Amino acid sequence: MSKFFSPFIKFTIALPILLTLFLIIITDKKSITQTVIIPKGSSCREIASILKDEGVIKSKLSFLILAKIYRATSKLKAGEYEFDSKMGTVKILKKLKEGKTVIHAVVIPEGWTLKDIANLLEKKQLADKYKFLDLCYDQSFIKNILPTKPPNLEGYLFPDTYFLYRGMNEEEIISLMVNRFNDIIKKETKIDDEILHRTIILASIIEKEARIKEEFPIISAVFHNRLKKNMSLESCVTVLYALGEKKPHLSIEDTKVSSSYNTYINPGLPPGPICNPGILAIKSVLNPADVDYLYFVSKGDGSHIFSKTNSSHISYKNALAGRDVNKREKER
Repeated sequence: MSKFFSPFIKFTIALPILLTLFLIIITDKKSITQTVIIPKGSSCREIASILKDEGVIKSKLSFLILAKIYRATSKLKAGEYEFDSKMGTVKILKKLKEGKTVIHAVVIPEGWTLKDIANLLEKKQLADKYKFLDLCYDQSFIKNILPTKPPNLEGYLFPDTYFLYRGMNEEEIISLMVNRFNDIIKKETKIDDEILHRTIILASIIEKEARIKEEFPIISAVFHNRLKKNMSLESCVTVLYALGEKKPHLSIEDTKVSSSYNTYINPGLPPGPICNPGILAIKSVLNPADVDYLYFVSKGDGSHIFSKTNSSHISYKNALAGRDVNKREKER
């Protein structure tokens, strides 16, 4: 008899151990995060179908019944959501009701153009670049968000970090950036609406020319001094904007390009900003350095050599050009 019960006793002892191990395996199962996009205008039933198809919920009927019990049927928000595989239907409903969508931190650097921003937003699947750019040139849209009514929004999308979510439309994203611009201008400066556009135009040129913080007000002074003397600005970055391309060096032919943005052949400021400047560039327009320089040439490391006379400027340019030739010869 003892022989008959021996296996049974062993099984009885082992069973709790096996059950414990099974529970540990189930409990230890790693959670999986899944991203789901709920389109705008989706009904509760459509949302239930999307979640079921994506494997977020097991039963559409349970979801719909619980949505009714929790009075959430008409309160579920569109957008991009992350759901944990361990989340129950009630928690999923709560997240959708509260609209806790995925937030994307988007950094817009100083000196970026409208096209740069549009391309980034499309790459991150946060906007259609063509709709974005069309709105940036739409006068009926612009007049509702900017008092100065510029010809387009180049220069008025303030460089900053923006927290965006999928489901925002292009109008909302642009308005967010322009509102940030308006807030910064009011907070950090005392610019009249009448001179705002000219200030932003010059700030955009300085933003593209300057690399070192300390040189922003000096480069600003150079342009102010040239404007006072009715000299052409002769800024390479305006020519690059007119050409619509990036080049390490401009040719003589480049500086003759027919464009109102070419400050080699047109006196004064171009008709609009060439990028979206930051607050440092804007403040440097309002507070230029007290110097009488009229020229500057890049040293190739981000810094510049400044001159008062054209002869000095030419000498520096030739010296730097010779240095670059010697450097290229040594690298061969």
